[in-house]
Amino acid sequence: MEKIEENNSRISISFEVIRYITLYYFSIAVLLTIIQIIMEYNDIRQNISSSIQEITSSFNESLTNSLWEFNDTQTHTILTGILESPSVMGVRLVGIDGRTIVQLGQTIEEDYKPIDNIFLKYVSPQRLFSFEKVLSKNLNGSGQEVIGSLYIYSGNKIILDQLSRIIFYILINSILKTISLWTILMLFFNRRIKRPLNSLVSRIKTINPQNPESIDIKEAKNTEEIYQIVTSFNNLIRELKNYKEVLEAIIENKTELLKEKNIEVRTLINKLENAQGQIINQEKNSSIHLENFPNIPETWQNDQLFKKWNKLNYIKQALCQLQYVH
Repeated sequence: MEKIEENNSRISISFEVIRYITLYYFSIAVLLTIIQIIMEYNDIRQNISSSIQEITSSFNESLTNSLWEFNDTQTHTILTGILESPSVMGVRLVGIDGRTIVQLGQTIEEDYKPIDNIFLKYVSPQRLFSFEKVLSKNLNGSGQEVIGSLYIYSGNKIILDQLSRIIFYILINSILKTISLWTILMLFFNRRIKRPLNSLVSRIKTINPQNPESIDIKEAKNTEEIYQIVTSFNNLIRELKNYKEVLEAIIENKTELLKEKNIEVRTLINKLENAQGQIINQEKNSSIHLENFPNIPETWQNDQLFKKWNKLNYIKQALCQLQYVH
């Protein structure tokens, strides 16, 4: 059986499937991760907004009273307490005339640097956003009187600090999922595809081309595709054996016919040889006859015998060639 030439440049089907699945999985994972990060960013910012609203609600009355009473010490203490909140980067208290009374931490006026790029501007740690709370004093019988405004500043730095921890867990989760996917795929393809195919190829290589037999591998009982391949191959083997039997029967029949024809040709050749002997004897007798009957033309008698001789000799040669061909 001719040895199949090995070609190391071919790529394993397991490697190809894993490569394509990994490529698409990685693309989808990156897209979903970006979407998840954007959603987490908005959630964190929403939580910061809710936290600052709770802070302003908690310190609104005390800060209003201290500002109304011109108690700078208490006002500074309250603003310092607000600044210590993890969601706050800076506070600024503005009077009714727009003059800054107290300013603590990072504010837009002092530390914010404009960025032209829209994307970088959106995700830059320098980006700040403010929340304004109008401070008003309830006067008996006169309604509400605005006495100032409180600006609380937060920014991307706080959001990115919280988001970095979430991104770390997202990346670890994605890496573990990818490794698990690779492992599962490798085990699956080695057990369900590569191992049965290798077994099938090994069985095919051991087939005797003079007497091919059907093959059977145990993996074909569990996998439909492998079962179809083995069944089709066995059907092919059975058809080839049937064709071989038919051809052998035809060849045997032709051989018997040739034997019969050879016997007939040999019989004809024997008859021709006997006829040639008779012609020779007739020629000898004719010579004697010519001596006794000199009036018979010798040329005419010899020509007749010669024609008979050539005709029989031609037939003999044709039969010999026919026997040789068969």
